[in-house]
Amino acid sequence: MKINLLLKNYKIMDYRKHKGLNQSSLKKILQSPTAYQKEINRTEESLEEHFVFGSLLDFMMLEKEKDFEDEYYIISGTMGSEAIQNIVKYVYDRHLLEEKECDLNTDAHNTILKGAMVYGYGGKWKQDTIVNKIIKEGLNYYNSLKKAEGKIIITQEDHSKALICKAALLSDPYTAKYFTAGKDIEIIDKKVIKFEHLGHHCKGELDKLVIHHGQKWIIPADLKTTGTGIYAFNTSFWKYGYDFQAAFYTLGVQLDPEIKKLLDKGYTLKNFKFIVIETDVNSQPFVFNTPQEVLNIGMNGGKLANGWYREGVTQAFTRLEYHMSNDQWLYPMEYLNEDVPGELNIKL
Repeated sequence: MKINLLLKNYKIMDYRKHKGLNQSSLKKILQSPTAYQKEINRTEESLEEHFVFGSLLDFMMLEKEKDFEDEYYIISGTMGSEAIQNIVKYVYDRHLLEEKECDLNTDAHNTILKGAMVYGYGGKWKQDTIVNKIIKEGLNYYNSLKKAEGKIIITQEDHSKALICKAALLSDPYTAKYFTAGKDIEIIDKKVIKFEHLGHHCKGELDKLVIHHGQKWIIPADLKTTGTGIYAFNTSFWKYGYDFQAAFYTLGVQLDPEIKKLLDKGYTLKNFKFIVIETDVNSQPFVFNTPQEVLNIGMNGGKLANGWYREGVTQAFTRLEYHMSNDQWLYPMEYLNEDVPGELNIKL
């Protein structure tokens, strides 16, 4: 059967260019209204600044239209501690902002001390001790920042680990099918979904959208890496609110105009999947399914097996509406709506 690629003209676009509320921002309002505001006000630079291993593997598995060398720079040698990296990056950014060439050994004494002060480093040490230590441990990272010219810096170790993870995902019989198109099967990576819900413009970026045009089903999926054992993913799932993510994306897939065309033609939307691999690949990668009762909790909230109640997408939108209509972002809505405003009752 010839595939009718209704989505064949889909192009990977910069997700950040699309306006809309995403699940990670919306989820923050369940934490507090101020946490939500901080999240939506983060700059693009701050979103890109902190590299995590998962983003590297995502790129290697999903970004087929981009060249690795254009996005990443593999550092030779050590990068120094996190504190050293923060200070060195501060020095580099300051000189970049001032459009000033700088040699860390000779031209950055004052900027290094300012960076150390910003990050609370070496408070009781002598100034020369602080400067010398940062130069000694951070020079390689500083020179790499200059050579990288805005690319994301990664270590050779992380690059090797990501290659091993990629090989494992593509060779495992249960995960490989999410990465390899076949007869009647279309696979879209980094699919941006856009939809409206309760008057809000929303967006999401699906790692994988698998469409079987012969059997007429659609599977949305997300790729996750874990530093702990893969058998502990069920605990991580609830800890990091992946039920919320799965519910939000499922709602978005149902409402996205492009995908809705397929659903209107009789395609079935299957439950959201998580493709999970350990960073050290001590076990095979697994596919985790989100049953309907889990999606229901992610969408509408509910009580878990341990007796704790958690809120979902519906409650998040309710909170967002309250804070937007009242323009009140300092306190959660129940703090202002209790029997005595400004007090919260302890719950059993």
